[in-house]
Amino acid sequence: FALGNDAAGQLLQSELDRYHYAPNLAAVRRLVDGYDNAFWQSSLFNSWLSAIRGLNPPADRSSLPAAMQTAAWWQRLMNTQLGSWAELRHDNLLYAKQSYTAGITCSFPRVYLEPAPEMFVALRDMAEAGDRKFTAWGFASGIPFYFRQCRAVFDTLAVLAQRTRNGEPQTEQEKRFLQRALYTEFGCNPRKYAGWYTRLYIEYGESDPIWKQDYIVADVHTAPTDEYGQPVGWVQHVGTGPINLGVMVLPQNGGEIAFAGPMMSYYEHLAVNFNRLTDEEWTLIYDMAPSLRPDFCNLYLADAGGQGYDAGRILITGMPPQSMEHQPPQTPVLVSNYPNPFNATTLIHIVLPSGIKAGNGRLFIFDRNGREVCALFNGPVGAGHHLARWDGCDQNGSPAASGVYFYRFSMGEYTARGKMSLVR
Repeated sequence: FALGNDAAGQLLQSELDRYHYAPNLAAVRRLVDGYDNAFWQSSLFNSWLSAIRGLNPPADRSSLPAAMQTAAWWQRLMNTQLGSWAELRHDNLLYAKQSYTAGITCSFPRVYLEPAPEMFVALRDMAEAGDRKFTAWGFASGIPFYFRQCRAVFDTLAVLAQRTRNGEPQTEQEKRFLQRALYTEFGCNPRKYAGWYTRLYIEYGESDPIWKQDYIVADVHTAPTDEYGQPVGWVQHVGTGPINLGVMVLPQNGGEIAFAGPMMSYYEHLAVNFNRLTDEEWTLIYDMAPSLRPDFCNLYLADAGGQGYDAGRILITGMPPQSMEHQPPQTPVLVSNYPNPFNATTLIHIVLPSGIKAGNGRLFIFDRNGREVCALFNGPVGAGHHLARWDGCDQNGSPAASGVYFYRFSMGEYTARGKMSLVR
């Protein structure tokens, strides 16, 4: 959700209702949406995240084929996003191994390219940044050359993906390029493959890295106790599993064709007693309880016999455009203080509802005769929870006498008041 996929928020609905962290999630989303291209291209990590964002559902899908207007299509891509995110987290934990996938066939008479040009553009920019940075750092020509190869491939794929989205037919040259993604090289090793797909791997001395099958896992969050304070040592893991074979019926050349291709798999695992899994352990247990695939994947998954699983959730992947005109919040500004009565200090709690425009807020203390005792705050504030501490002193720092006092918060058209008792 934070990276721009609105549908993902529905998967968190029960947690949002229970723990009320929707404002925090919305704040992160707003922060991410505010980043410009310079940020997304400032590092390889950010470029990768940008590529994942490139798979978000476009706002207008009315011109896409019927299959690409279904929830199953976009939930499939959400699964891909999560799988890629799991790999990014894994690599960021300084593991050395990389994830290699295999989905090899002998020929590709017809090829349908995932119509996600934004992802390929982001990957192209990532490869260009990698070439530039590793060259500047003085690395041997092998690594910069690898990034240059990747850039050329992703640049071509970005153009072809845009043509696919536009419903334009493939030229003969484009068909030949896609058909040569992977093919067998003649020689002594029947498992040696070539094609532009193989150039997306760094070999590091391995004879053919596309055969390497990495199931990776990363621990992304730890909860020492449950909500009642009982020690549990929960450790949330995310990981990838085997490459799935997917079959989709899509339009091409005036007809419909069943295309088969590799699909990413994403798993979640909640360990207890602070147990943190290694990649080697994950390889053995990724498909055993409590490891699981999110239930939204059931919408498009089937077992080896072709039987579908119990229906998973169908997520909303788009909303009609909303008016950006400011509407006043339905909940008023709320204030309270604790403790009350108080002896030394008290905390004044101010709640500004979601939707309120940021502005200059002022918080003043008055005595029972309406005389101003002190100004606690005078500055810019926005929606959310705010705390101000009053130490029971006036503007000059002298202790105020025991008695009843009033505090008043104002911001533009909004005003809220409260009463408190100071007991010396």
